[in-house]
Amino acid sequence: MGVVAVYAAVAVVVALWIWPRPINHDSAFLLLAGERYLDGLSLYRDQFMANPPLAPWIHALMVAADRQMSAFGLPALGIQVLVPGVLLWCAAAATLAGALLARSPDLGPRARTWLPLVLFVILTVAPTVDFGQRDHLFVIGAVPYAILAGLRLDGRAVPRGLGVAVGALAFLGMALKPHFLLLPLVLEIAVLWRHRHWRTPFRPETLTLGGLLGGYALLVVALYPDYFAVNLPVYARVFGSFTQPIGNLLLRPETVLFTIALLGWLRLRPRPADGIVVAALVAAVAALAIFLLQKKGWSYQRVPVLVFGAWLLALLAFTRMRVSTGTGRVWTVAGLAVVCLLVGQRAHVADRIYRLDLAAALAEAGGGAPVYVFTTNVSIPYPGLQVAGVEPASRFNTLWMIPALARAEAEGRAADLADVERFARDAILADFERRGPGAVGVDVRDPKPYFGPVSFDYLPWALRDPRFARLWSAYTLSETRQGFEIYVRTGPWPPEFDEDEYP
Repeated sequence: MGVVAVYAAVAVVVALWIWPRPINHDSAFLLLAGERYLDGLSLYRDQFMANPPLAPWIHALMVAADRQMSAFGLPALGIQVLVPGVLLWCAAAATLAGALLARSPDLGPRARTWLPLVLFVILTVAPTVDFGQRDHLFVIGAVPYAILAGLRLDGRAVPRGLGVAVGALAFLGMALKPHFLLLPLVLEIAVLWRHRHWRTPFRPETLTLGGLLGGYALLVVALYPDYFAVNLPVYARVFGSFTQPIGNLLLRPETVLFTIALLGWLRLRPRPADGIVVAALVAAVAALAIFLLQKKGWSYQRVPVLVFGAWLLALLAFTRMRVSTGTGRVWTVAGLAVVCLLVGQRAHVADRIYRLDLAAALAEAGGGAPVYVFTTNVSIPYPGLQVAGVEPASRFNTLWMIPALARAEAEGRAADLADVERFARDAILADFERRGPGAVGVDVRDPKPYFGPVSFDYLPWALRDPRFARLWSAYTLSETRQGFEIYVRTGPWPPEFDEDEYP
């Protein structure tokens, strides 16, 4: 009961830490996508995103659970439903980790008791402002899988049901992005290299993970042909505007933590039988490779590196440094929590990241109607508009295709992306017609994020389309705030159209 009480206390502290802050922007968008999916709108048409549909499906389940709470007379949590949902996910991973660690003869009884709690602390505290991001969900399922791979390195057997549960939890994280599949692949190569037998890959966890991934891939192909025919080709052609040089990616706090963990492993090199430690190192290297492959350097993409680096340090502390007393282990847990907070926390305040005051001004200007925002920053509309109680009007989380279009035009190769430009204009027009935004925010900062040296103005670009110009005639400039012009709808809606003017 003492351990359960400590788990509960940690969960309460993390919830109190996260609850007053807005959830991260991508999770807010995915919750909206899940809500619209439950309301009958189509993924990849009415909601446009780069990743396969598992993420909006998972968030739709959270929305459905929140709606059920309301049906039973309980207070609805809104977008904050993410917090208890992910905390339960972390608890499931720590429980599986505890069951796996109990199978390791190299760990003493105290280590088997305290290491799952350490993992729970790492999983819940390390992401800070990125709590619940897809990369966070990935690593929640990846750590138990890495622990089991470590047991397999040592030739340990586990009950079939436990292996199936580990494989299923790993699927829920690893299927969120294609990059994530590198981690189980590298771990399985390590296990196969150790045992060198053709039957080695055929285990309950690998068969479960592989079977679910195969079935999921077939389901996506059958249900969402637009994902492959429209979404992926568009993303592949324009998303390069968001990439960073490899040198910038390596100069991050998480890579410093990874280096410390690697040096600790080299200094306290485990015995060949310490498969769990070796697997943690392999997983940490794979997490770093996944971070570099994504080429963006966004804070949430560094969460797996941070988690596996901290987990490797924890394993070294308990298996090689031999923290001998209960008090010492408590201080180890506290120390890791502090490290995760210091490394994971950004040098800014969440309220400033998400421009909640700007979102509130847009919501007020629109009188509660949906709001459209011309920007490449997801953190401007999300989660601020949801916190303000209004619906974002766009099917996109941000207008991420515009920087590539602007650069192509500046370089004299606009014709290469003419079909992408037509797609963007049609989508913007359709969103305005469907939701009739009461207010529109237009980013007029110069320079704008992700445009590089190219100077660009959203409104002159949008008004080249006579169809959009007709709609825009209903809007009037209200004010300029924090680099954004705020327009309000003052004319009749929808404006009268001459259908012959449509291309």
